[in-house]
Amino acid sequence: MTAVSAPGPFNPSPALLRQAVTSANEAHYWAVAQAEGRVVPGVPNLGQRELDACVITVLLSHAALESEWHWQHVITETPRRAKWPRQFDRGLKHIAESRNRADPGPTSEALTAQLWRLGTWRNFFQHGDAAARARLAQDGLTVEDLGADYATAVIAQADALFARIAAATGGQPVGPSSVLWTGFPPTDN
Repeated sequence: MTAVSAPGPFNPSPALLRQAVTSANEAHYWAVAQAEGRVVPGVPNLGQRELDACVITVLLSHAALESEWHWQHVITETPRRAKWPRQFDRGLKHIAESRNRADPGPTSEALTAQLWRLGTWRNFFQHGDAAARARLAQDGLTVEDLGADYATAVIAQADALFARIAAATGGQPVGPSSVLWTGFPPTDN
């Protein structure tokens, strides 16, 4: 039997972010269609499509960020792994040290709070996590709070967090979202 080697590094973050941006654009498309009172054949509930696109934006943005953060540890062969997302800044410091770069410093309280909120929504959607449900309820948040505007905010937060990771690596940030080709919205013919 032939030995199978482990695959080499493959960072899917750009692909995940591109799809997250596509979903955010889709959320806006459905919100506008609903606001304009458009009838879209085969789509009985435009608001549900907007919500679905926002949920996908949340899940893929979180996946892209977590993937980039972990893969930078792998690529830089960082010996001390930090815990995601609890030790986000510690991980950035380790990545920077492994590249002989200065510590990028602490992430702002507001951006850290948004990272935690993103993770809370992710845990709620993917796992039905009781602690996530409790945190969302404590913050007065419900699924009705999600939509095109939140999808846009999530992408902006992801861009800011990718920039923080890039500051640690000395490389280019994943994205930024404004330059990604997404292929959405569709053209109406």
